[in-house]
Amino acid sequence: MQFESQEIIKLFETFKDDASCHQYLAEKKWSNGYICKKCGHNKSSIVRDNLSRECTKCHHIESPTAGTLFHKVKFGLHKAFYIVFEMSVSNKGLSSVQMAKRYRVTQKTAWFFMQKVRHAMFSGKQYLLTGNVQVGVFVVDQKEEGSNKTKKQKVVCAIEITPQGKIKRGYALPLDDYSSKSIRQIFENHISKDANVKTDKWSTYKKLSKNYKITQVKSENVEGLKEIHVIMQDLKSWLKTIPIHVSKYHFQLYLNEYFFRLNMSNYKDKTFDKVIEHLVINKQMFWADIVLTT
Repeated sequence: MQFESQEIIKLFETFKDDASCHQYLAEKKWSNGYICKKCGHNKSSIVRDNLSRECTKCHHIESPTAGTLFHKVKFGLHKAFYIVFEMSVSNKGLSSVQMAKRYRVTQKTAWFFMQKVRHAMFSGKQYLLTGNVQVGVFVVDQKEEGSNKTKKQKVVCAIEITPQGKIKRGYALPLDDYSSKSIRQIFENHISKDANVKTDKWSTYKKLSKNYKITQVKSENVEGLKEIHVIMQDLKSWLKTIPIHVSKYHFQLYLNEYFFRLNMSNYKDKTFDKVIEHLVINKQMFWADIVLTT
């Protein structure tokens, strides 16, 4: 089974309760067959109403949510699926305060689960940007922890442009500084050395031209970097909705969310299913794993 739709009515019809959500997760988790995590045996029997599997050799019982990012979701899978759906299809995203009100959970609970979803919304390094690529740097105002003051969070962004001039996909990373060492990260992690990279005249990019094919144009020439300017402005507006100070790690999670949706823009009907798949594949995370990460 694969849910492919952006229609909330279809979501209502497909996932009516926790049981239907457990069924969907069980199919995802064991789509390639069952392997006991305790002894490695490959045969099991189905037990309980939530479709848990019991190993026929060591009798270890595992639920569809065990070991995944759905592990011990306190408010039920039904609400969790709906939160995932909203984060998958909403271009602007929703705050944990809004989610808490919508689903009658605490803001803390909503925020924790949403951070796990953002952790799963990661576009891997296996798909490097190729062809025509644009790179740019910008800053976004962010509230400092414990005060009303703001700080400038630096961000580097890279996008791939189709031959028709449309934005295909992209990535972004938070920066500590503007050094070539910091900027190099997005090149090494996400840009093919065969790509034709276009940047502004900033001198830092010149140090990277030994390894990458970089063409520099004047920053005033918006036409030359039109697409990256559109993404940077949209991303800046979206990031300003983050109400509180966040660490570099958490800031990256928000960037993951934005670019995951962008990178799935040609497959919008499959975005929810892909996020669910990532939530199942990724290992469980506890409060300390997220809150204490800096």
